[in-house]
Amino acid sequence: MTATHPLLLGFVLVSLACTGAAGDRSEQTASSAAQGTSGQMDSISALIERLRTASGRFVELPTRLWELQGVDSLLEAFAPFRDSAVVRLVDCLDRTEPTAMTVGGRPVLLGALCFEALTHIAYAEPEGSETGEWPGVVFPDAAGPQLTAAKSAWAAVVRSRGYRFN
Repeated sequence: MTATHPLLLGFVLVSLACTGAAGDRSEQTASSAAQGTSGQMDSISALIERLRTASGRFVELPTRLWELQGVDSLLEAFAPFRDSAVVRLVDCLDRTEPTAMTVGGRPVLLGALCFEALTHIAYAEPEGSETGEWPGVVFPDAAGPQLTAAKSAWAAVVRSRGYRFN
């Protein structure tokens, strides 16, 4: 088997996971082209890269919570990977690269989008999670220190297997 077969499989998985509007398909094509030049990339890494480049937006709800709109199919694409996705998304929580999404005119950091993907497929209820006092809760305007604290909090939950799938 040549080295291109695993890469091709990753492209096929991303293609199958990314259904929706024509804009989603053109983003997937651009993402696939970028992956081809950067060497082999596994499916979860490809999905995380799509989080960085995907268009969508955060909307503040009347409850003072935020909702991410426009990337539901991308968030759902992590679900089949279950535990592997949870581990990789927790590892991604402290990433501070800016993304294509903004909140308040500023780019949302990749770690905040990894949190969105993580909580789309899994949840945890440690002390303080319902009031937002648990450091594992990430808002779209989170900065580096909050993302680092969230990664540490979620890593403890993962080690204890204290999470469940949605």
